[in-house]
Amino acid sequence: ERAAAKGAPHAFNALGELYLGHQNVPQDFAVARSWFLRGAQAGNSPSMYNLGIIYALGHGVAQDEVEALKWLELAADTGVGEDRERALRARSRLAERLTPVEVSWAASRVEDWSRAHLPLSVLASARKP
Repeated sequence: ERAAAKGAPHAFNALGELYLGHQNVPQDFAVARSWFLRGAQAGNSPSMYNLGIIYALGHGVAQDEVEALKWLELAADTGVGEDRERALRARSRLAERLTPVEVSWAASRVEDWSRAHLPLSVLASARKP
């Protein structure tokens, strides 16, 4: 909590994961989602991935596979190493079940969210090979 109070993106994700249901922490998907959203707004790829999973499964929110795809795409765009690979695998599995129109809607949401929330430095580094 101290790290999150100082704005550490990884701390937002760690707190969110605690509320998914860990020992001595009551499961609360709404609280988890709020921590993941804070992490995502700070450019944290694991937070984006976790938001994608929450929306894909409908944990604490209405199930929304287009919104899930948006978050998984963002996680893949901003992630590195295993975080990126995990997001790409989940994104691919989900995209196979969606129609081309739904995939297009998700892509539009990715663009809108990226422009509104991600620092230019995160976007620039995410687009490098």
